[in-house]
Amino acid sequence: MASYTQYLIIAASAIVLIAVTLRTLRIARTIRLQRYLSGDAPGCHHTLGSVGCSILCCGIDRTDDIQHLLSDEYSHYEVIISLDADTCPKLFDEIITRYKMIRVEAPDSSEFRHKAIRRLYRSRQRCFRRLVLLDKTEESPYDELNAAAAASSFDYLLPIGRGTLFRSDAISSLAIIISESRHKPLDIIYSHADGSMLFRRDAVASLGGFSADIGRRIAHSRRQTTYIPIFENIRPLQRDYVIRTITPTLLLTAAAIIVGGYPAALIMLVTMLATLSVVSYTILLTDEKCSLAAIVCHILHIRLFFYPRNFFLS
Repeated sequence: MASYTQYLIIAASAIVLIAVTLRTLRIARTIRLQRYLSGDAPGCHHTLGSVGCSILCCGIDRTDDIQHLLSDEYSHYEVIISLDADTCPKLFDEIITRYKMIRVEAPDSSEFRHKAIRRLYRSRQRCFRRLVLLDKTEESPYDELNAAAAASSFDYLLPIGRGTLFRSDAISSLAIIISESRHKPLDIIYSHADGSMLFRRDAVASLGGFSADIGRRIAHSRRQTTYIPIFENIRPLQRDYVIRTITPTLLLTAAAIIVGGYPAALIMLVTMLATLSVVSYTILLTDEKCSLAAIVCHILHIRLFFYPRNFFLS
């Protein structure tokens, strides 16, 4: 007769298996979408181009990164850079000269709370008219994002930090996801592959702007998860982060054998194998090498089915 401990282990394993099954279905959908994006079909998508996206940049320190951000072929997007001309005068002047920026009137928006924008510039060059440059006092990343959001023109906001570059088909991928969900308004799209978050502008404004807990304040019914990688560079994993995950896993397995007996340990083993198999498929969707660190990282992401992560910029 099964003990209370065995029932507890079986219940925990069942919850993990449900999460793994949901993840498998989403990964299968991602694979189909990536195959679709790899061909010529995206350019013929009937709603492509109807979704506008504003890229909000803070911490930019190289003009080459700006050039990369402006190279996407998607038409309805803009790049908004928040920079302090007092602390980075050389970079600021270089951007103005390189892209022939002209000063325009700063927006008087009360939707987002932020420090005052001293000056606002737009590029005169036809090929770079999607570039907007803000001169404001350097504050927290969230204040800079709020200032950039106040100057944005499109309905969706993609925040990025220093040294972050998105993939060539990233904006098209997000636009298709949004277009296919018109019947279900989305306030946030989260990518498990790299931790990127796309926000609906009105939703951010209604919550008072960007903050660390903005992801938790958005209703679950208005979120969507994708496994399509948006960024080219993924945050590195630290060794102690891996150790703190492997150790409890091994201890939990040993406890299942000692306390719950071999049936409970067998159920846990099956659950772990199913989890590892799904993680391996997730890694195939990214540019990561199949290292122990990568596997552990994706295992940890399974917990995000039950609660959202905090929003932060590296």
